[in-house]
Amino acid sequence: MRWIGGQWLDSGERRESINPATGEVIVPYAKGGRKEAELAVNAALRAFRETDWKDNRSLRARALNAMAARFEARAEHLAQLLATEVGKILPDARFETATVPFNLRFNAALALTEYGRAAGAARLKRFGLELGGKTPVVIFDDADLDAAVAKVTAGLTVFAGQFCITGSRAIVQRGIANRFRTALAERLKKVRVGPAMTFLNANTSPSSRGRSSVEGAPPAHQ
Repeated sequence: MRWIGGQWLDSGERRESINPATGEVIVPYAKGGRKEAELAVNAALRAFRETDWKDNRSLRARALNAMAARFEARAEHLAQLLATEVGKILPDARFETATVPFNLRFNAALALTEYGRAAGAARLKRFGLELGGKTPVVIFDDADLDAAVAKVTAGLTVFAGQFCITGSRAIVQRGIANRFRTALAERLKKVRVGPAMTFLNANTSPSSRGRSSVEGAPPAHQ
């Protein structure tokens, strides 16, 4: 179900959310498509054109704070669901769950000031948005090999490798490349893998879709 235009809407197609550790079905969900996307876009346009949403900073702040309160009230449940569905260990899931209400309240405060993003947009100010991506780690020949391998391993596996600043690419200078590749492979073999809910400070496996995309990827350039 999706909340669009002030009401819950279902779709004609159902899919299943799978626990990556056990393969068990967690819950079925409604798969959205073009129709749902268009409904959401049109609902947003109506809100901007037919209501005072875009001009009423207090309204936006209240809405964001209300969302934050709902997240906080169900934080532990959401963290456990995140760990079960995505495969992130519970401490990582709790951290991510906690960042949501924090960011909502931060943006609620911005909405009430002249320095918020809305004010910047009205004046055509430039600002940056962190959109995530394949963050590269650059390693030169004179690097401390052990330290570099440790850092890259942590960057690859933190949050089960599902993080907006995951160091999922290594750009290694030729002189150290072979030794780095071997050392990294040996260290990654020692990473503990298992159900997220049973680990306190280790990493778990990604989802089956994530594994398929990795296993089907072309080999790295030599």
